[in-house]
Order: sequence, then structure tokens, then C-alpha cells
Amino acid sequence: MATDPYDDILSRARSELNSAELLQLAEELFQHAGRRNGSRNIMELKGLGKTIWKDVDADDYVRQERDSWNG
Repeated sequence: MATDPYDDILSRARSELNSAELLQLAEELFQHAGRRNGSRNIMELKGLGKTIWKDVDADDYVRQERDSWNG
């Protein structure tokens, strides 16, 4: 039985990419869509990445990032 390519790609991205990679993918897809459809409205970015960050504590994330800078 054939699966919907969108659902397949979305499922694979969610299971195989980390948060930073998911955000990068979303940005690249958004840029690609903008090139294909002409100019875009900045308000189309509203909510972008919302699901990626929903279970992430912002303070913990920033602390971990800063700690990684020092090796």
C-alpha cells in the first residue's frame, strides 16, 4: 500500500533529525517555496518551529548551548 509522500517525509524528519536540523530543514523549505511562488509575506513565518520547541525549556536549552561553547 502506497503512503502519502508528505506524511512519509514528515515522519522520517521527525524521527531522524534533531531540533536544529528540523529548524534548518523548515527554513530551507520555506525559502524554496518562496522562490517557486514569488515574493512572500513575513507574517507567513508566524508559528514556524512551534512544534519543534514545544517541549523544550528555553533556559535549559540556552544553558546547554552556552556550556557547549566551552568544549
